[in-house]
Amino acid sequence: MLRETTGEPVDFLFVNPPLTLRERYGGLAIGGSNLPPLGLANLAAAVREAGRRPAVLDAAIHGLDVARTVKKIIEIAPRVVGFTGATVAVDNLVAAARGVRSALPSVPIVVGGAHVSAVPRETLERYHDCIDAAVVGEGDVTAVELLNALLD
Repeated sequence: MLRETTGEPVDFLFVNPPLTLRERYGGLAIGGSNLPPLGLANLAAAVREAGRRPAVLDAAIHGLDVARTVKKIIEIAPRVVGFTGATVAVDNLVAAARGVRSALPSVPIVVGGAHVSAVPRETLERYHDCIDAAVVGEGDVTAVELLNALLD
């Protein structure tokens, strides 16, 4: 689920939020599939290349619900949490972000992905209680810059 090889703290945890095949595909769920979050893997690679410690938690592929996703994030205790999400996943993403905010109030929460890239202002206005920053478009450079700004 999450590769933790060094035992060192995670600087930036990238999270694919919980989303069942039924939530994603509705009545066509039997023919649906979950793909690995390659975008998050690219972001983690950029963060690692910059000398930081990233990790990826794919809640969807592991069938985690919101509560178990939040529990896992709390256990990891990252310095920054970044969620990705398409519009279909926003409710679960926000529920998880609110759970993280409640348990880890000082940890910055960043959101990226298709939904926030399509409606960034509306997303931040509506969910400002649990989202501190949004990344619009490709985030490999932005993730590193944001992490450096938050942690240095």
